[in-house]
Amino acid sequence: MAQKQLTVSSMRLRWNKVKTFLSKPYNVILLVMGVLVTISTIAPFIAIVKDTFEIHPGTIDAYLSKKSSGYTLVNYIDLFTSRLAKTNLWTPLLNTLLLAFWTCVFAIIFGGTTAFLVTRTNMAWKKYISGIFIFPYIMPQWTLAVVWQNLFNSNTVTGTSNGLLAALFGIEMPIWWCKGLFPSVVVLGMHYAPFAYILIGGIFKNMDANLEEAATILDTPKWKTMFRITLPMVKPAILSTLLLVLGGAMGSYPVPHYLGLSTLSTKYISLNSKYTGEASILAIIMMLFGVIIMILNQFSLTSRKNYTTVTGKSGQISKINLGKAGKYVIALILVILTFFTSIYPIISFAFETFLPNPGDYSFLYTGNPDNLTLKWWITSENLTENGMYGQVGMLYNKTIWNAYKGTLLTAVACALIAGSVGTLLGYAVSKQRRSKWANYVNSMASLI
Repeated sequence: MAQKQLTVSSMRLRWNKVKTFLSKPYNVILLVMGVLVTISTIAPFIAIVKDTFEIHPGTIDAYLSKKSSGYTLVNYIDLFTSRLAKTNLWTPLLNTLLLAFWTCVFAIIFGGTTAFLVTRTNMAWKKYISGIFIFPYIMPQWTLAVVWQNLFNSNTVTGTSNGLLAALFGIEMPIWWCKGLFPSVVVLGMHYAPFAYILIGGIFKNMDANLEEAATILDTPKWKTMFRITLPMVKPAILSTLLLVLGGAMGSYPVPHYLGLSTLSTKYISLNSKYTGEASILAIIMMLFGVIIMILNQFSLTSRKNYTTVTGKSGQISKINLGKAGKYVIALILVILTFFTSIYPIISFAFETFLPNPGDYSFLYTGNPDNLTLKWWITSENLTENGMYGQVGMLYNKTIWNAYKGTLLTAVACALIAGSVGTLLGYAVSKQRRSKWANYVNSMASLI
């Protein structure tokens, strides 16, 4: 009888612990989110790993293994050791690493420098520059890549229709400028620079003035204040930017695709039909890089230092004086740069819709309005109108309107879901910051 009462008491105690745990909203959120992110992360990984060993009828693994079903290691052997290993694996892998590294460097230097100039100097036109600088991050990656093509491509060098420079001025840029690693780095760097601007600029703007005031009182040189106080305070934002841009650049497909750079993402798409198993191995490699980035991010979070300042009352952050002319010259340079990264793409795409054919910029050097057309907009049938490639104008094209509706609905749904889930997840993790389960959920969520 006593044993039975002890068992009942133990069960009640456990049940009370469960009720107490579930009575707190953030615990319920962590529990539900933990299950969802685990399924969303682990299940695809297991499926892709399985796909690397599976034989796919009609693909290279079925041909090499002489089987139509079952499992084999031939995908790994062929990808790593065949005569196409350099083309299918090593070159794309190297290009992916180089693209990610130099994109991080470009984005941090461009975005971080702009953030410093806007928040810590007396540069002119700050509000305009601060607003317009965000535009490239709002636009899809491929838009800047297409603008790069429309500006620099030439029939002689790239074998495509002439871009604006070649058509108007006969300027033919070299192939390394038009296609490959360099343009991909510049385009992706401009796309992610606003991300660096937001993170680094936030710390610059909210930095405690006591730190630099204390250095000034102690007669510390400005360069030493920068490297010993300012940069260590910005280090967390730089690390976060570095890791996030690294992950984004490694998984980028549109920019390398349009600018002719072979990466793991582009190679995955090209191999997926006939080399399905080998394409899945490339996917695993990209996922492993994601895991490494997550581990580095966790390490950077746990190794951050805390600073305690013992000084007087905090004052305003001192602004660096660029001089009467300097504050306008530097601002003008940024205005010109942001024009080409934010405003010119919109103008370019709008103007391209009135050209009779891609690369036909004859209107610009003849001034003849007959060299412009509205056919891409108002053509209602494709029988008598030549050069429409079997399509009707955009205003009458149901396919385009359906695609527009689908894109808009997808964007709104994703924004609402991502915003809601991200807010709930951030709330729950912040409430249980020391919990191992919360750290696990946070880490798994960053992999999705």
